[in-house]
Amino acid sequence: MFSNVINRKDEVLMSRAIRITAVTVMAMAATGVALAGMSPAQADTFHCTSYLSGAGYAITDDIGSSCSIGASDQAGAYFYCRDGLIDAHVSMTHAAAACDRADW
Repeated sequence: MFSNVINRKDEVLMSRAIRITAVTVMAMAATGVALAGMSPAQADTFHCTSYLSGAGYAITDDIGSSCSIGASDQAGAYFYCRDGLIDAHVSMTHAAAACDRADW
């Protein structure tokens, strides 16, 4: 008799675990679909340019290129990014913060 109670309790727990897993997988899939169209370098470049846009800078080709370099795996990418942004008249503080974001 007790085995039936234990089995029913196990079924309820298993059913709950399956529902939780299904919801988690669906949420992850929905997020993955939203991010699938953007490569990691593009996403990192976006962090950089978004930060600068929020700080009041107009995003020019020079700024976009510097952020792209910062998002690359190129040796010294951070320094090229920062120096390029400074050359594009971005303050050193904002350039450093933007290039940090390009490396996320």
